[in-house]
Amino acid sequence: MTPSERVDAWAKEQMAAWRIPGMVVGVYRNGEPEHVAAYGYADIEHCVPMKRESVCEICSITKQFTATAVLLLKEDGKLSLCDAVGCHVPQMPATWRDMTLSELLHHTSGINDDNYDLGSGALTEEVLAKAATSVTRPRGTAWEYSNLAYRLLGEVVANVSEQPFFEFLHKRVLGPAGLQNTQPNSSAIIPNRVHGYVLVAETLFNAPMLTDLAGGGAGGLVSTVDDLNRWSTALMNGELLSPESRSAMLEPGLLTSGDVARPPYSAGGYGLGVNVNSVGGHRIEKHAGGWDDASAQLTRLLDDNVTVAILTNFGGWLLRPWAGEIVASMFVPVFRLPKLEPMPDPNPTRLITLGAVFEELAAGELSSAHVSARLHALLSSDFAGWRDATKANDLAQTYFAERVPQGARELMIYRHEGEQPGIVVAGFESDGKLDSIAIAPLPE
Repeated sequence: MTPSERVDAWAKEQMAAWRIPGMVVGVYRNGEPEHVAAYGYADIEHCVPMKRESVCEICSITKQFTATAVLLLKEDGKLSLCDAVGCHVPQMPATWRDMTLSELLHHTSGINDDNYDLGSGALTEEVLAKAATSVTRPRGTAWEYSNLAYRLLGEVVANVSEQPFFEFLHKRVLGPAGLQNTQPNSSAIIPNRVHGYVLVAETLFNAPMLTDLAGGGAGGLVSTVDDLNRWSTALMNGELLSPESRSAMLEPGLLTSGDVARPPYSAGGYGLGVNVNSVGGHRIEKHAGGWDDASAQLTRLLDDNVTVAILTNFGGWLLRPWAGEIVASMFVPVFRLPKLEPMPDPNPTRLITLGAVFEELAAGELSSAHVSARLHALLSSDFAGWRDATKANDLAQTYFAERVPQGARELMIYRHEGEQPGIVVAGFESDGKLDSIAIAPLPE
């Protein structure tokens, strides 16, 4: 099979397995298309086919646009990444005012989304005060993905530039980069915008979109695969950012311990709005995006000058963190997907603790003996969802693969064998209690 035929087969296989209504895949080398194809439907109810020009939500891929906006203001001399966010967002709660822009960008601020409703719209003093009641880790001690952090960065851009966030983004980023189909996901009429769906109990339903007002700097944009390729070209060719800013974008954040702040899976670190990694000498820059009605992935193999953009109108495609690398491997034969090989377990008690928590979830009786107070609250808030997510992971077929020091904490990464190979990433505090769980399929 040719690479294009392999992509066609893979896309149709993914759509069938996950019930994805529509997908667009674009593969570009040196900015030129090598394979661009659309599959399925942009609107099921009206039988509208997906096409190359289909405009889809990119959700959290928006974060790299927000990071670029912050870097441009830094180049203008209007802010520093060391600035406390309270200097630019006056409604910040007192307990959060000293967090830096760098910490927000790297997801190491300690701010989490526990008590923040992404659909809440404006970041009023009341919304932020409620969010600040969640349990946060001390600044710089852990990597924790935070949509609220990037919503705040959007506020910073608006306040410093003295214009609405998306207006600044259009003037300084989208327009100069030549992105004609990338815009806020607003209530305006947007030609070729797809309709989004979610799978509930094996049935597809219409799903609410992630609007520009709700998503803001964390996820408020829509785009096309060709525009995302143009965006990648602008970044890689230095059309928008200075060499210094571009290097900063690709530099992974560090914890106060000196450890690289590691996302739970699919990356070696997190730069400014992008996951960064290196596999077999190939540097990778990427970001996934997802909401109730969309799943997306934008991946760049920097040393091969290859960009892969994948857009769908389906929420809940769990393979999306690796989708770009899977497709890239079909066009760059020397690039191999990262493998998690079973290794001798340096601390078997960690897996025993994880197994005890899974058993409690299955039995419907979660105690606090093995988990931190915050994780206990999170698991209890969606008990049925976590029970369903963990029940397929038979720990008799789960093997240790990697230990990642994170200051006083550690991430234990396990490979799950079986019909659906997967990855389980468990975070443990120094007292041995489980404080985070991440589960995802593996790109086999």
